[in-house]
Amino acid sequence: MDSDSKSERKAAGRRKKSVNTVASKQKNIEMTSLNTNDKRLLHELLVHKFELQMQNDELNRMKDELLVSHDRYAALYDLAPVSYFTLTEKGVILEANFATATLLGVPRSALLNQPISRFIATDDLKSFVSHIKKLLETSFVRLGPCIVL
Repeated sequence: MDSDSKSERKAAGRRKKSVNTVASKQKNIEMTSLNTNDKRLLHELLVHKFELQMQNDELNRMKDELLVSHDRYAALYDLAPVSYFTLTEKGVILEANFATATLLGVPRSALLNQPISRFIATDDLKSFVSHIKKLLETSFVRLGPCIVL
């Protein structure tokens, strides 16, 4: 089942529910002074308003689910017992977990926006750069300004 037909069915279901809800609400609205065209327009506006409210509710529900998921993965990253950090292509640290800060002996905030080379011994820097170049030539995923190896 593709997502297009699934979303079309959901939209049709929302529309049907909207029409039924609006029909019940229209009974409470004084409509005797309206002509047929105005009644039809009012009905369509009410249906559209109700559909937008339902879509907004669904978006808020999805946002809440995404926040929970984000928090869960952020905790996994931050509290992992191994060192994780995210670098830009130029080797600047964008993110680092607590294990990285502990390993390097500096507060996590002191790592951010610093070049990784600052934390690598001068004797090992050439080897590190060579290793990163090899990784970049083989397999990586580019996510905006950073690379996932």
